[in-house]
Amino acid sequence: MKTIGTVCLTILGAMTQAAWAAETVNWQVTVSAMEEISTQAWQEYPVTVGLNSSGGVKNYAPPQGTTRIDITVAFPITASCTNCGESFSGIPHTYPYYAVWYTYLGGDMHRVQVFGGNVGGALLRESVFSRYCPNGYRQMSVMFDALVTSKVQEPRAANAVGTLVGGQGEVLSAPWQAAPQAINGGTLTGYTASVAGDNPKVEMSLTVSDNISGTVTAKFPACIPAPELCDGVDNDCDGDIDEDQGVAQCGAGACANSVPACVDGKLNACAPLPASSEVCDGVDNNCDGAVDEGLGSVSCGSGLCANTVSACVGGSSQSCSPLPGSAEACDGIDNDCDGVVDNGCPRGILNILEHFTNKALPPGIQRLIDKVNSRANAGIAPTSALENRVDKVNDRLDQQAEKKAEQEAKQAAQQAKQNQKKSK
Repeated sequence: MKTIGTVCLTILGAMTQAAWAAETVNWQVTVSAMEEISTQAWQEYPVTVGLNSSGGVKNYAPPQGTTRIDITVAFPITASCTNCGESFSGIPHTYPYYAVWYTYLGGDMHRVQVFGGNVGGALLRESVFSRYCPNGYRQMSVMFDALVTSKVQEPRAANAVGTLVGGQGEVLSAPWQAAPQAINGGTLTGYTASVAGDNPKVEMSLTVSDNISGTVTAKFPACIPAPELCDGVDNDCDGDIDEDQGVAQCGAGACANSVPACVDGKLNACAPLPASSEVCDGVDNNCDGAVDEGLGSVSCGSGLCANTVSACVGGSSQSCSPLPGSAEACDGIDNDCDGVVDNGCPRGILNILEHFTNKALPPGIQRLIDKVNSRANAGIAPTSALENRVDKVNDRLDQQAEKKAEQEAKQAAQQAKQNQKKSK
């Protein structure tokens, strides 16, 4: 015998060699019965019949379960007759039907008879009485009162509960007792007993010894290998529960997280780690799927030496180095990166360059400036012919600029005049 808690269990089977996870079943035995209750009630059956010196009621059949019959006979009041009645109590109730018969005997004499069966059958009661009523009564009312016993059945039940814990292929039993109670003082009959368990893997059976007690038996399942699931059960019968269920992953970058996919027989939810502001470290800190984005650029140098590089490359912050400069030339650019554009350039050349800001020089003017720059780079002053050519180019460019300005002023005046007419 093995004692678990307060329940004494009989081991009918043995555990197999492997140490399988135990199964638990909560069982309930229900005993049902019917309480049979007897009740009594009077049932009346009134009959009124006409009379002609004689007459009465035939074939009154009392209800099933009748245990007593009382009969009352009454005659009506008429102008020539005095009302009267006769009562018969405790009539034998063993006959299938009854008859009540009136006979006028002449003068003031009358007779009422009660028969078991038909008129002329077993005479159960008789009353002969003298009352004034010439020629007899013309009507008779008969009231049959039957005391009827009936039986009703009402369901009664009681439960016994318990728990059994067993291993693979083990068969355990436990005693039970459940006694329904009669509530209304009746008699219990028709006992039935049933057992149910809350673990569909465990086969339950029941023995009944005396209607209200017996033994409940649980047969625990042998393990049948199946793919392992996250359900708190050793599905593949290897002695481990919910193993090899992997991990659940979520989030990106610094928010990436990984947790066991199964915990305590239930699927485990993965929550991303918190995000932060993006920094230059080769990590997606704000978890938007991009690494080291939005960190801008770094600029340095001026003129021809101006340079701009990304602030972050490959997770490392970047420094900016100016580009190499060159000898200053008359080209509208700070070639030597000293912060001054075209320093040392003749004024005429600078004027020409100002006319072509943000656009290419015409080839002829470009060749003229190249000659001046070539002599300047060699430390040779420009010739008078070169200076005259520079002056002529400047004059022509100034005239073109003045003419263009006049045309633009004229167009603006015409447009203003048109706008004024439209407004009127």
